[in-house]
Amino acid sequence: MSFTSPQFWLLVIFTFGLTSVFSAGHLYRSVLLAASLIFYSSGDGAILWILLVSSGIDYIAGFFVAPENRLAKRRLALALSLIGNLGFLFFFKYLHFVTTDVLPLIGISGVGKDIGSWTLPLGISFYTFQSMSYTIDIYRGKLKPCRSYWDFLLFVTFFPQLIAGPIERATHLLPQILKARRTDLDGLRLAMVYIAMGFFKKLYIADSIGTTAQLILTDTNARPLEWYLGGWTLAMQVYFDFSAYSDFALGLGLIFGVQISENFRPVWFATNPLTFWERWNITTGRWFRDYFLVPIGGNGSSRLTAARNMILMFGLVGLWHGASWNWIIWGLMHGVIVAVYRDIKKHWPQFVRVVPAVFGFLFIQLVLLPVSGLLHFASDKSFLENTARSLEHSLLDLSGIRTYLPHIMGYVLPGIVLDILREKFDFRKDMSIEAQFGLSALLLGFAFFLTKGVRYLSFVYFSF
Repeated sequence: MSFTSPQFWLLVIFTFGLTSVFSAGHLYRSVLLAASLIFYSSGDGAILWILLVSSGIDYIAGFFVAPENRLAKRRLALALSLIGNLGFLFFFKYLHFVTTDVLPLIGISGVGKDIGSWTLPLGISFYTFQSMSYTIDIYRGKLKPCRSYWDFLLFVTFFPQLIAGPIERATHLLPQILKARRTDLDGLRLAMVYIAMGFFKKLYIADSIGTTAQLILTDTNARPLEWYLGGWTLAMQVYFDFSAYSDFALGLGLIFGVQISENFRPVWFATNPLTFWERWNITTGRWFRDYFLVPIGGNGSSRLTAARNMILMFGLVGLWHGASWNWIIWGLMHGVIVAVYRDIKKHWPQFVRVVPAVFGFLFIQLVLLPVSGLLHFASDKSFLENTARSLEHSLLDLSGIRTYLPHIMGYVLPGIVLDILREKFDFRKDMSIEAQFGLSALLLGFAFFLTKGVRYLSFVYFSF
Protein backbone atom coordinates (compact mmCIF):
# COMPACT_ATOMS: atom_id res chain seq x y z
CA MET A 1 0.00 0.00 0.00
CA SER A 2 1.81 3.08 -1.27
CA PHE A 3 1.60 6.50 0.38
CA THR A 4 0.34 7.82 -2.98
CA SER A 5 -2.54 5.35 -3.33
CA PRO A 6 -6.22 6.13 -2.54
CA GLN A 7 -6.40 3.01 -0.35
CA PHE A 8 -3.70 4.35 1.93
CA TRP A 9 -5.41 7.70 2.39
CA LEU A 10 -8.72 5.97 3.13
CA LEU A 11 -6.86 4.13 5.91
CA VAL A 12 -5.40 7.43 7.18
CA ILE A 13 -8.78 9.18 7.17
CA PHE A 14 -10.49 6.25 8.90
CA THR A 15 -7.70 6.05 11.51
CA PHE A 16 -7.81 9.80 12.09
CA GLY A 17 -11.57 9.60 12.60
CA LEU A 18 -11.26 6.84 15.17
CA THR A 19 -8.43 8.56 17.02
CA SER A 20 -10.57 11.68 17.16
CA VAL A 21 -13.20 9.67 19.01
CA PHE A 22 -10.77 7.72 21.19
CA SER A 23 -8.52 10.68 21.86
CA ALA A 24 -6.60 9.48 24.88
CA GLY A 25 -4.76 6.59 26.45
CA HIS A 26 -4.86 2.94 25.48
CA LEU A 27 -7.70 3.20 22.97
CA TYR A 28 -5.85 5.86 20.99
CA ARG A 29 -2.74 3.72 20.81
CA SER A 30 -4.78 0.60 20.03
CA VAL A 31 -6.27 2.29 16.96
CA LEU A 32 -2.81 3.35 15.78
CA LEU A 33 -1.45 -0.17 16.32
CA ALA A 34 -4.32 -1.75 14.38
CA ALA A 35 -3.81 0.70 11.52
CA SER A 36 -0.07 0.01 11.51
CA LEU A 37 -0.53 -3.76 11.33
CA ILE A 38 -3.14 -3.41 8.57
CA PHE A 39 -0.83 -1.12 6.63
CA TYR A 40 2.15 -3.46 6.93
CA SER A 41 0.16 -6.60 6.13
CA SER A 42 -1.19 -5.06 2.92
CA GLY A 43 2.28 -4.40 1.46
CA ASP A 44 4.03 -6.54 -1.13
CA GLY A 45 6.55 -8.79 0.62
CA ALA A 46 5.03 -8.30 4.05
CA ILE A 47 5.83 -11.26 6.36
CA LEU A 48 4.13 -10.27 9.58
CA TRP A 49 5.25 -13.18 11.74
CA ILE A 50 8.93 -12.22 11.35
CA LEU A 51 8.20 -8.68 12.51
CA LEU A 52 6.20 -10.00 15.50
CA VAL A 53 8.84 -12.55 16.52
CA SER A 54 11.69 -10.05 16.11
CA SER A 55 9.91 -7.41 18.20
CA GLY A 56 8.86 -10.02 20.76
CA ILE A 57 12.48 -11.08 21.27
CA ASP A 58 13.53 -7.50 21.94
CA TYR A 59 10.57 -6.79 24.21
CA ILE A 60 11.42 -9.76 26.44
CA ALA A 61 15.15 -9.07 26.27
CA GLY A 62 14.50 -5.51 27.43
CA PHE A 63 13.64 -6.72 30.95
CA PHE A 64 16.83 -8.77 31.25
CA VAL A 65 19.33 -6.24 29.88
CA ALA A 66 18.32 -3.54 32.37
CA PRO A 67 21.16 -2.32 34.68
CA GLU A 68 19.57 -3.78 37.84
CA ASN A 69 20.26 -7.33 36.59
CA ARG A 70 23.54 -9.21 36.92
CA LEU A 71 26.06 -8.34 34.23
CA ALA A 72 26.27 -11.92 32.93
CA LYS A 73 22.48 -12.09 32.52
CA ARG A 74 22.42 -8.69 30.80
CA ARG A 75 25.13 -9.67 28.34
CA LEU A 76 23.44 -12.98 27.54
CA ALA A 77 20.08 -11.29 26.94
CA LEU A 78 21.65 -8.63 24.73
CA ALA A 79 23.54 -11.28 22.76
CA LEU A 80 20.34 -13.30 22.21
CA SER A 81 18.53 -10.14 21.08
CA LEU A 82 21.25 -9.26 18.58
CA ILE A 83 21.55 -12.84 17.32
CA GLY A 84 17.79 -13.11 16.85
CA ASN A 85 17.43 -9.83 14.97
CA LEU A 86 20.57 -10.10 12.88
CA GLY A 87 19.87 -13.79 12.26
CA PHE A 88 16.58 -12.99 10.54
CA LEU A 89 18.24 -10.20 8.57
CA PHE A 90 21.15 -12.42 7.51
CA PHE A 91 18.95 -15.35 6.53
CA PHE A 92 16.58 -13.39 4.32
CA LYS A 93 18.90 -10.69 2.97
CA TYR A 94 22.48 -11.99 2.96
CA LEU A 95 22.61 -15.79 3.03
CA HIS A 96 22.12 -16.19 -0.72
CA PHE A 97 24.81 -13.57 -1.43
CA VAL A 98 27.29 -15.21 0.95
CA THR A 99 26.81 -18.72 -0.46
CA THR A 100 26.86 -17.71 -4.13
CA ASP A 101 29.27 -14.75 -4.21
CA VAL A 102 31.48 -14.72 -1.12
CA LEU A 103 32.34 -18.33 -0.24
CA PRO A 104 33.50 -19.23 -3.78
CA LEU A 105 36.09 -16.44 -3.54
CA ILE A 106 37.81 -18.29 -0.70
CA GLY A 107 37.61 -21.67 -2.41
CA ILE A 108 34.42 -22.95 -0.79
CA SER A 109 31.96 -24.00 -3.47
CA GLY A 110 28.82 -26.07 -3.47
CA VAL A 111 27.73 -24.85 -0.02
CA GLY A 112 24.07 -24.00 0.01
CA LYS A 113 23.68 -24.72 -3.70
CA ASP A 114 19.99 -25.43 -3.13
CA ILE A 115 19.47 -22.17 -1.26
CA GLY A 116 17.22 -19.84 -3.18
CA SER A 117 16.86 -16.10 -2.98
CA TRP A 118 13.92 -15.59 -0.65
CA THR A 119 11.52 -12.70 -0.77
CA LEU A 120 12.98 -9.93 1.34
CA PRO A 121 10.48 -9.16 4.13
CA LEU A 122 9.10 -5.68 3.70
CA GLY A 123 10.95 -3.08 5.77
CA ILE A 124 13.16 -5.62 7.58
CA SER A 125 16.30 -3.47 7.34
CA PHE A 126 14.49 -0.59 9.02
CA TYR A 127 12.40 -2.21 11.75
CA THR A 128 15.23 -4.58 12.74
CA PHE A 129 17.59 -1.72 13.52
CA GLN A 130 14.86 0.29 15.22
CA SER A 131 13.93 -2.62 17.47
CA MET A 132 17.60 -3.37 18.25
CA SER A 133 18.17 0.20 19.41
CA TYR A 134 15.62 -0.42 22.16
CA THR A 135 17.51 -3.26 23.87
CA ILE A 136 20.91 -1.61 23.35
CA ASP A 137 19.72 1.67 24.90
CA ILE A 138 18.25 -0.18 27.90
CA TYR A 139 21.55 -2.04 28.29
CA ARG A 140 23.38 1.29 28.27
CA GLY A 141 21.05 2.70 30.91
CA LYS A 142 19.46 5.31 28.64
CA LEU A 143 15.95 3.83 28.74
CA LYS A 144 13.61 1.91 31.01
CA PRO A 145 11.90 -1.26 29.71
CA CYS A 146 8.45 -0.70 28.24
CA ARG A 147 5.83 -2.44 30.40
CA SER A 148 3.27 -3.04 27.65
CA TYR A 149 4.13 -5.25 24.70
CA TRP A 150 1.43 -3.53 22.64
CA ASP A 151 2.96 -0.11 23.22
CA PHE A 152 6.38 -1.48 22.28
CA LEU A 153 4.91 -3.10 19.16
CA LEU A 154 3.41 0.26 18.19
CA PHE A 155 6.86 1.83 18.54
CA VAL A 156 8.26 -0.77 16.13
CA THR A 157 5.37 -0.71 13.65
CA PHE A 158 4.22 2.94 13.71
CA PHE A 159 3.08 3.08 10.11
CA PRO A 160 4.27 6.57 9.01
CA GLN A 161 7.89 5.35 9.19
CA LEU A 162 7.67 1.57 9.35
CA ILE A 163 8.67 0.52 5.83
CA ALA A 164 11.40 2.98 4.86
CA GLY A 165 12.36 4.91 7.95
CA PRO A 166 13.58 7.06 9.41
CA ILE A 167 15.17 4.59 11.83
CA GLU A 168 13.84 5.96 15.10
CA ARG A 169 15.43 5.55 18.51
CA ALA A 170 13.34 4.23 21.37
CA THR A 171 14.57 7.14 23.49
CA HIS A 172 12.96 9.56 21.02
CA LEU A 173 9.86 7.81 19.71
CA LEU A 174 8.68 5.55 22.53
CA PRO A 175 7.91 8.36 25.03
CA GLN A 176 5.89 10.07 22.31
CA ILE A 177 4.02 6.85 21.58
CA LEU A 178 3.07 6.57 25.24
CA LYS A 179 1.75 10.15 25.23
CA ALA A 180 0.35 10.21 21.69
CA ARG A 181 -2.55 12.60 21.22
CA ARG A 182 -4.37 14.09 18.26
CA THR A 183 -2.56 17.20 17.08
CA ASP A 184 -3.89 20.76 17.06
CA LEU A 185 -4.83 22.85 14.02
CA ASP A 186 -1.35 24.32 13.70
CA GLY A 187 0.07 20.81 13.58
CA LEU A 188 -2.49 19.74 10.97
CA ARG A 189 -1.62 22.67 8.72
CA LEU A 190 2.09 21.88 8.99
CA ALA A 191 1.30 18.22 8.28
CA MET A 192 -0.56 19.32 5.15
CA VAL A 193 2.54 21.17 3.90
CA TYR A 194 4.81 18.16 4.51
CA ILE A 195 2.39 15.78 2.80
CA ALA A 196 2.01 18.13 -0.19
CA MET A 197 5.82 18.26 -0.48
CA GLY A 198 5.88 14.47 -0.38
CA PHE A 199 3.39 14.16 -3.24
CA PHE A 200 5.26 16.77 -5.29
CA LYS A 201 8.69 15.19 -4.82
CA LYS A 202 7.44 11.67 -5.46
CA LEU A 203 4.98 12.13 -8.32
CA TYR A 204 6.27 15.21 -10.11
CA ILE A 205 10.04 14.82 -9.67
CA ALA A 206 11.24 11.35 -8.62
CA ASP A 207 8.95 9.22 -10.78
CA SER A 208 9.40 11.50 -13.80
CA ILE A 209 13.21 11.68 -13.79
CA GLY A 210 13.43 8.03 -12.75
CA THR A 211 11.91 7.06 -16.08
CA THR A 212 14.50 9.20 -17.87
CA ALA A 213 17.36 7.68 -15.86
CA GLN A 214 16.22 4.18 -16.78
CA LEU A 215 15.97 5.22 -20.43
CA ILE A 216 19.54 6.54 -20.45
CA LEU A 217 21.11 3.67 -18.53
CA THR A 218 19.44 0.97 -20.63
CA ASP A 219 20.35 2.64 -23.94
CA THR A 220 22.84 0.42 -25.75
CA ASN A 221 24.00 3.41 -27.78
CA ALA A 222 24.42 5.97 -24.96
CA ARG A 223 27.42 8.32 -25.03
CA PRO A 224 29.80 8.69 -22.04
CA LEU A 225 28.37 12.07 -20.98
CA GLU A 226 24.84 10.67 -21.23
CA TRP A 227 25.96 7.85 -18.96
CA TYR A 228 27.38 10.36 -16.51
CA LEU A 229 24.14 12.37 -16.60
CA GLY A 230 22.18 9.16 -16.08
CA GLY A 231 24.15 8.47 -12.89
CA TRP A 232 23.43 11.95 -11.51
CA THR A 233 19.77 11.66 -12.53
CA LEU A 234 19.42 8.31 -10.77
CA ALA A 235 20.99 9.80 -7.63
CA MET A 236 18.45 12.64 -7.86
CA GLN A 237 15.62 10.13 -8.21
CA VAL A 238 16.77 8.37 -5.04
CA TYR A 239 17.16 11.69 -3.21
CA PHE A 240 13.75 13.09 -4.10
CA ASP A 241 12.04 9.70 -3.69
CA PHE A 242 13.46 9.05 -0.23
CA SER A 243 13.04 12.69 0.75
CA ALA A 244 9.39 12.44 -0.31
CA TYR A 245 8.87 9.39 1.90
CA SER A 246 10.51 11.23 4.79
CA ASP A 247 8.19 14.21 4.29
CA PHE A 248 5.19 11.91 4.28
CA ALA A 249 6.44 10.41 7.55
CA LEU A 250 6.83 13.87 9.14
CA GLY A 251 3.35 14.93 8.07
CA LEU A 252 1.61 11.69 9.05
CA GLY A 253 3.37 11.67 12.40
CA LEU A 254 2.13 15.20 13.12
CA ILE A 255 -1.44 14.18 12.31
CA PHE A 256 -1.31 11.70 15.16
CA GLY A 257 0.65 13.91 17.55
CA VAL A 258 4.11 12.37 17.00
CA GLN A 259 7.24 14.23 15.90
CA ILE A 260 9.17 11.97 13.53
CA SER A 261 12.90 12.57 13.09
CA GLU A 262 13.93 14.41 9.94
CA ASN A 263 15.80 11.99 7.68
CA PHE A 264 16.67 14.17 4.70
CA ARG A 265 17.67 17.81 4.49
CA PRO A 266 18.41 19.70 1.25
CA VAL A 267 21.67 18.39 -0.19
CA TRP A 268 22.32 21.61 -2.08
CA PHE A 269 23.77 23.11 1.11
CA ALA A 270 26.28 20.29 1.63
CA THR A 271 29.79 21.58 0.92
CA ASN A 272 31.87 18.63 2.13
CA PRO A 273 31.44 14.87 2.72
CA LEU A 274 30.62 15.35 6.42
CA THR A 275 27.83 17.87 5.84
CA PHE A 276 26.55 15.63 3.03
CA TRP A 277 26.02 12.78 5.49
CA GLU A 278 24.39 15.21 7.92
CA ARG A 279 21.72 15.67 5.25
CA TRP A 280 21.44 12.33 3.44
CA ASN A 281 19.71 9.40 5.19
CA ILE A 282 20.53 11.04 8.50
CA THR A 283 19.15 8.46 10.92
CA THR A 284 20.90 5.52 9.26
CA GLY A 285 24.28 7.22 9.44
CA ARG A 286 23.72 8.16 13.08
CA TRP A 287 22.61 4.60 13.93
CA PHE A 288 25.83 3.11 12.59
CA ARG A 289 27.86 5.85 14.29
CA ASP A 290 26.33 5.31 17.74
CA TYR A 291 25.87 1.52 17.70
CA PHE A 292 28.89 0.45 15.64
CA LEU A 293 31.55 3.14 15.20
CA VAL A 294 31.65 4.29 18.83
CA PRO A 295 31.78 0.73 20.31
CA ILE A 296 34.71 -0.29 18.07
CA GLY A 297 36.72 2.72 19.16
CA GLY A 298 35.53 5.65 17.07
CA ASN A 299 38.54 7.75 16.12
CA GLY A 300 40.85 5.17 17.66
CA SER A 301 44.38 5.83 18.88
CA SER A 302 45.90 6.73 15.52
CA ARG A 303 45.06 8.32 12.21
CA LEU A 304 45.17 4.93 10.52
CA THR A 305 42.80 3.41 13.08
CA ALA A 306 40.37 6.30 12.70
CA ALA A 307 40.36 5.90 8.91
CA ARG A 308 39.98 2.12 9.15
CA ASN A 309 37.00 2.39 11.51
CA MET A 310 35.28 4.95 9.31
CA ILE A 311 35.78 2.92 6.14
CA LEU A 312 34.56 -0.23 7.88
CA MET A 313 31.45 1.55 9.11
CA PHE A 314 30.54 2.85 5.68
CA GLY A 315 31.22 -0.57 4.19
CA LEU A 316 28.50 -1.89 6.50
CA VAL A 317 26.24 1.02 5.55
CA GLY A 318 26.65 -0.08 1.94
CA LEU A 319 25.97 -3.71 2.84
CA TRP A 320 22.87 -2.57 4.77
CA HIS A 321 21.56 -1.09 1.52
CA GLY A 322 21.92 -4.29 -0.46
CA ALA A 323 23.52 -7.74 -0.53
CA SER A 324 25.75 -7.25 -3.57
CA TRP A 325 29.28 -6.14 -4.38
CA ASN A 326 28.20 -2.86 -5.93
CA TRP A 327 26.68 -1.75 -2.61
CA ILE A 328 29.79 -2.77 -0.70
CA ILE A 329 31.89 -0.74 -3.16
CA TRP A 330 29.43 2.14 -2.78
CA GLY A 331 29.87 2.09 1.00
CA LEU A 332 33.65 1.75 0.88
CA MET A 333 33.87 4.65 -1.57
CA HIS A 334 31.93 6.92 0.79
CA GLY A 335 34.00 5.65 3.73
CA VAL A 336 37.31 6.49 2.04
CA ILE A 337 36.08 9.95 1.04
CA VAL A 338 34.78 10.76 4.53
CA ALA A 339 37.90 9.33 6.22
CA VAL A 340 40.25 11.35 4.01
CA TYR A 341 38.28 14.56 4.51
CA ARG A 342 38.12 14.08 8.30
CA ASP A 343 41.86 13.48 8.44
CA ILE A 344 42.58 16.61 6.38
CA LYS A 345 40.19 18.67 8.47
CA LYS A 346 41.81 17.53 11.71
CA HIS A 347 45.48 17.70 10.75
CA TRP A 348 45.48 20.44 8.10
CA PRO A 349 42.59 22.70 9.15
CA GLN A 350 44.15 25.68 7.42
CA PHE A 351 43.77 23.88 4.09
CA VAL A 352 40.07 23.32 4.70
CA ARG A 353 39.61 26.96 5.65
CA VAL A 354 41.20 28.39 2.51
CA VAL A 355 39.45 26.11 -0.02
CA PRO A 356 36.19 27.77 -1.15
CA ALA A 357 33.04 25.87 -0.18
CA VAL A 358 31.93 25.89 -3.82
CA PHE A 359 34.63 23.31 -4.62
CA GLY A 360 33.13 20.93 -2.07
CA PHE A 361 29.67 21.53 -3.49
CA LEU A 362 30.89 20.81 -7.03
CA PHE A 363 32.68 17.65 -5.88
CA ILE A 364 29.47 16.34 -4.33
CA GLN A 365 27.27 17.24 -7.31
CA LEU A 366 29.67 16.40 -10.14
CA VAL A 367 31.57 13.42 -8.71
CA LEU A 368 30.05 11.88 -5.60
CA LEU A 369 26.40 11.79 -6.68
CA PRO A 370 26.91 10.62 -10.30
CA VAL A 371 29.24 7.79 -9.24
CA SER A 372 26.86 6.83 -6.42
CA GLY A 373 23.98 6.74 -8.88
CA LEU A 374 25.86 4.54 -11.33
CA LEU A 375 26.81 2.12 -8.55
CA HIS A 376 23.09 1.47 -7.98
CA PHE A 377 23.09 -0.32 -11.33
CA ALA A 378 26.58 -1.81 -11.29
CA SER A 379 25.52 -5.35 -10.35
CA ASP A 380 23.51 -5.69 -13.57
CA LYS A 381 25.40 -7.47 -16.36
CA SER A 382 23.65 -5.61 -19.17
CA PHE A 383 24.50 -2.31 -17.48
CA LEU A 384 28.20 -3.17 -17.47
CA GLU A 385 27.99 -4.16 -21.14
CA ASN A 386 26.29 -0.87 -22.00
CA THR A 387 28.98 0.99 -20.03
CA ALA A 388 31.70 -0.63 -22.15
CA ARG A 389 29.82 0.29 -25.36
CA SER A 390 29.44 3.91 -24.26
CA LEU A 391 33.23 4.27 -24.02
CA GLU A 392 33.50 3.56 -27.75
CA HIS A 393 32.03 7.02 -28.41
CA SER A 394 33.74 10.36 -28.03
CA LEU A 395 33.95 11.72 -24.50
CA LEU A 396 32.89 15.13 -25.84
CA ASP A 397 29.78 13.94 -27.71
CA LEU A 398 26.95 16.20 -26.43
CA SER A 399 24.14 14.95 -28.68
CA GLY A 400 22.19 13.15 -25.96
CA ILE A 401 22.94 15.76 -23.29
CA ARG A 402 21.18 18.43 -25.35
CA THR A 403 18.07 16.26 -25.37
CA TYR A 404 17.99 14.93 -21.83
CA LEU A 405 19.36 17.77 -19.69
CA PRO A 406 16.59 20.37 -20.30
CA HIS A 407 13.95 17.71 -19.63
CA ILE A 408 15.61 16.60 -16.38
CA MET A 409 16.21 20.11 -15.09
CA GLY A 410 12.58 20.99 -15.83
CA TYR A 411 11.70 18.62 -12.98
CA VAL A 412 14.73 19.06 -10.72
CA LEU A 413 14.87 22.88 -10.65
CA PRO A 414 11.44 23.28 -8.98
CA GLY A 415 12.63 20.76 -6.39
CA ILE A 416 15.75 22.82 -5.76
CA VAL A 417 13.61 25.95 -5.29
CA LEU A 418 11.42 24.05 -2.80
CA ASP A 419 14.49 22.82 -0.94
CA ILE A 420 15.88 26.35 -0.67
CA LEU A 421 12.54 27.55 0.65
CA ARG A 422 12.54 24.75 3.20
CA GLU A 423 16.10 25.50 4.31
CA LYS A 424 15.52 29.21 4.76
CA PHE A 425 12.05 29.26 6.32
CA ASP A 426 10.39 27.62 9.28
CA PHE A 427 7.07 26.54 7.79
CA ARG A 428 5.35 26.72 11.16
CA LYS A 429 6.68 30.08 12.35
CA ASP A 430 7.54 31.99 9.17
CA MET A 431 4.53 31.16 6.99
CA SER A 432 1.02 32.49 7.41
CA ILE A 433 -1.99 30.21 7.16
CA GLU A 434 -2.70 31.57 3.69
CA ALA A 435 0.89 30.88 2.58
CA GLN A 436 0.73 27.32 3.92
CA PHE A 437 -2.50 26.60 2.03
CA GLY A 438 -1.19 28.31 -1.10
CA LEU A 439 2.07 26.37 -1.15
CA SER A 440 0.27 23.09 -0.50
CA ALA A 441 -2.25 23.73 -3.29
CA LEU A 442 0.52 24.63 -5.74
CA LEU A 443 2.56 21.52 -4.95
CA LEU A 444 -0.44 19.20 -5.15
CA GLY A 445 -1.50 20.84 -8.40
CA PHE A 446 1.87 20.09 -9.99
CA ALA A 447 1.86 16.57 -8.56
CA PHE A 448 -1.58 15.53 -9.75
CA PHE A 449 -2.54 17.60 -12.76
CA LEU A 450 0.77 18.01 -14.60
CA THR A 451 1.52 14.30 -14.17
CA LYS A 452 -1.98 13.38 -15.38
CA GLY A 453 -3.10 11.76 -12.20
CA VAL A 454 -1.71 9.58 -9.44
CA ARG A 455 0.93 6.96 -10.15
CA TYR A 456 1.51 3.93 -8.01
CA LEU A 457 5.27 3.37 -8.39
CA SER A 458 6.88 1.92 -5.29
CA PHE A 459 9.27 4.01 -3.23
CA VAL A 460 12.92 3.19 -3.96
CA TYR A 461 13.81 2.23 -0.39
CA PHE A 462 11.01 -0.35 -0.15
CA SER A 463 13.56 -2.73 -1.69
CA PHE A 464 15.95 -2.28 1.26
